[in-house]
Amino acid sequence: MYKLCVFDLDGTLVNTIADIAFAANYALEKLGYPTCEEDSYRYKIGNGMRMICKRAMPEEAGNDDAKLDEMVAIYNEYYKAHCCDRSKCYPGIIELVAKLRAAGVTCAIISNKPHPQTLIVLETLFKEDDFAYVEGQSDRFPRKPDTTVIEDCMAKLGFTKEETVYVGDSDVDMIFANNAGVAGIGASWGFRGREELEGSKATVIAETADDIYNFVMGK
Repeated sequence: MYKLCVFDLDGTLVNTIADIAFAANYALEKLGYPTCEEDSYRYKIGNGMRMICKRAMPEEAGNDDAKLDEMVAIYNEYYKAHCCDRSKCYPGIIELVAKLRAAGVTCAIISNKPHPQTLIVLETLFKEDDFAYVEGQSDRFPRKPDTTVIEDCMAKLGFTKEETVYVGDSDVDMIFANNAGVAGIGASWGFRGREELEGSKATVIAETADDIYNFVMGK
């Protein structure tokens, strides 16, 4: 049994794709650029807000720092105000967190989503005390797959690598877990899908929220 279960957010606990796509397309329209299909944002997410914007923009514009800064500013302002308009937890996730906590497992969040937006999503969709540690992207730590943030999480909560598991939906997440020396559970329902996870260093790939529970509990 693992004692600390750390989750990614977008594509793992919450399906945020529609709100992210809507905000990015809003910014693209404001700047006069072509918009992108909602489904394409599955491959733009995972490396932070700035990379979402860069990948959504025409290549030449995305390589211009000033234009990219403008895109990021518009996206960020709009998304903060609308980040939970369409976002929903994946099936079984609310129950999973409750079951883990009831079993004595500490839950935490480490995401490449900007920290203020991470907090808004969690405050809207989860209970206040569901997660003992929450860290989104900020100047405090480098983005995943750098392991500084999960090392801080384990130290503050008092758990070892052997007691910790990380759950995510992308190869970035599994590289992050592997680099940190913790078990990595791939969420097959996420933005990147099973194929990417099969090519990663996932310890196990979960098909349902119950699969996560069973692995964490050692069943």
